[in-house]
Amino acid sequence: MHSRLTADIFHLPFPTNSFDTVVTDPPWHFELRVSPRAKAVRATDYPLISDQNMYAAFSEIYRVLRPGGHCYVFVPERKLRTALEIINPERTGWGYFNTVAWVKLRRDGTDVRLGLGHTYRGAWEPILCLAKLRRRPLLRHDLPNVLFAPADGGSRKPPELYYTLVTASTAPGGTVLDPFCGTDSLGRCGLTEYTTVSSDIAV
Repeated sequence: MHSRLTADIFHLPFPTNSFDTVVTDPPWHFELRVSPRAKAVRATDYPLISDQNMYAAFSEIYRVLRPGGHCYVFVPERKLRTALEIINPERTGWGYFNTVAWVKLRRDGTDVRLGLGHTYRGAWEPILCLAKLRRRPLLRHDLPNVLFAPADGGSRKPPELYYTLVTASTAPGGTVLDPFCGTDSLGRCGLTEYTTVSSDIAV
């Protein structure tokens, strides 16, 4: 069963310890970038959350996640240091257990999809693997820490990635949350044996 709702990330309408797994792609804050015509343009067309406010957002995600639960966070490479500071285990209680690399393929899956630039162009995105307190064991042991899936452009994440991460961490019948759902990859990945909830400021 899948539900989709509007919710404030800083005050999620769920009891403490509600979800087995969280998979999410936060709207990390970026400065304006300069276009080829030297005009400053926004990197995205949706609201971004400042680094300071992201601390509060992750505190709320931590609250609704069950002890031992897993949290998978998509992080643009240039925000990786910031993300690691936000979830600092020594200060927050989050546990870090791995980083998965999503290698972005073209839509037809035939080749790597290159990002902007002229040299060493971006073709992957880190996914931080976190846990609340002592994490429960993974259900799958056949997965590499490099996952290949098509990139659909913009901030949309491939549903097949969500499916892989959830089924590796959560038994059927479990509860899964995406509190920054955007285009709702969680709702589109076909997890019919789970209770899944997608929320965002406006969905």
